[in-house]
Amino acid sequence: MNLMAPLASPPQGPVLWPHHWRTVERLRERFGEDARFSALIVGGSLAKEYGREDSDVDVVFIATPEEARRREAAQDFGYFDQADCDYAGGHVDSKVVDLAFLRDGAAGRRGRPSSARFPSSRT
Repeated sequence: MNLMAPLASPPQGPVLWPHHWRTVERLRERFGEDARFSALIVGGSLAKEYGREDSDVDVVFIATPEEARRREAAQDFGYFDQADCDYAGGHVDSKVVDLAFLRDGAAGRRGRPSSARFPSSRT
């Protein structure tokens, strides 16, 4: 099941500028069929609705348990990319987590920095 299906249209309001939306769509196209990931969450200032036109695109990749274990062993929890951005200074800054990490954060078993990132995120 493809959990990274495109939305019918961009969200309304000051959530994403068109160039941010294009970046998210490029990420979805690149990783949407990648079996290592089940979802992509847009977070950071854009999801919290205080982003600026020049804001970076913060995302969280939800990894399968197998991919999460592989990344934990390699201590590889991030993804940084400029190629998918078509605006000056634009970049994607992301974290890779699994569902257990999100559940722990929602239940208060993770510190504030991890759980504070997700309350206003859009999936």
